[in-house]
Amino acid sequence: MPRYYFHAYVTVDEKGDARSFTDQVQIDDYLQKLQKWIPDRILKSDPGDCAQANPCEELNLREETAGNEVILVTEILQKPVVNSASIIPHNPLRAQTVKKSTWLETRSCLSNVASYSLMNHDKLHRKSN
Repeated sequence: MPRYYFHAYVTVDEKGDARSFTDQVQIDDYLQKLQKWIPDRILKSDPGDCAQANPCEELNLREETAGNEVILVTEILQKPVVNSASIIPHNPLRAQTVKKSTWLETRSCLSNVASYSLMNHDKLHRKSN
């Protein structure tokens, strides 16, 4: 079973400008929600020992704002890449919501949906083993 680790969170504004998102409270909220669904395999950073026998999946988040909509895209990168044909898709996962009264509430909603989607991705790993 893979271990998951957070790598980057980027926000993209309506003009298309990207910047690194460094709010540790929001990042920790996302990681805590993941641990609710996938206990014991959520890491805060790259452990440095990802191998075929001990694989990892790197998580990169991209938050996009368009009008009143906010989208959180989770890209999952296999570390190392599995060479054999895999039944598990590694397409970007999308979470979407309308803006709430605060950004904290908006991002909490997005991370809830994103972590649930990743749990479903992880279930495919369990079924394939």
